[in-house]
Amino acid sequence: MPRKFKIAVAVPPHNDVDIYTNDVGFIAIVDPASGDLAGFNVTIGGGMGITHGNQKTYPRLGDVIGYVDLGRAIDVAEKVMLVQRDNGDRTNRKHARLKYTIDTMGLDVFKAEVEKRLGYRLEPARPFEFTHNTDAFGWAQGHDGNWHFTAFIENGRVEDAPGKEFKTALREIAKTHTGVFRLTANQHLVIADVTPEQKPKIQALLEQYKLDDVNFSVRRASL
Repeated sequence: MPRKFKIAVAVPPHNDVDIYTNDVGFIAIVDPASGDLAGFNVTIGGGMGITHGNQKTYPRLGDVIGYVDLGRAIDVAEKVMLVQRDNGDRTNRKHARLKYTIDTMGLDVFKAEVEKRLGYRLEPARPFEFTHNTDAFGWAQGHDGNWHFTAFIENGRVEDAPGKEFKTALREIAKTHTGVFRLTANQHLVIADVTPEQKPKIQALLEQYKLDDVNFSVRRASL
């Protein structure tokens, strides 16, 4: 296997994981009738890595190869990995990524080999639309009633600075918070699974330590 094999999931209209730069990507498709998750459009072959001066290495965006029902997503990921295992470049690890194997074999041939191992063909990709790839800062409520606060962390560094004691803020929040902390693909932080009862106290701490600001330019939010 290559040094990396990245798998990501994106939920339209958000593409905050930059789905096309991953080895395998799953784009969530919602059943329009029920509103439930029905399955995924599958992407393969993405990767932005390059070795300077080595023309055999280059960036590549992933291709959408079809749709798969929810219960078959893990099966598809496994078979993509197996095809890569059996056909990837074993002589040069800098050229061992999935994107190079796909370009060497050809996308159609690679997809056919995946489907052969699956024992069925992927369905045609279903319609979807991405509108942005930045994080949605601030509070959002989940289906279970709990709340999630996405905080802007400049350059992904949690530290104390004059007027921005973010490290201290998160330490104080952790003393109260019974949920979890999650990192985003854009190096920001989600204070997740905040109960409605805890939300006012955590909001007060966010305000106290000036971590509640959610108004950022696109440029700053992309750092």
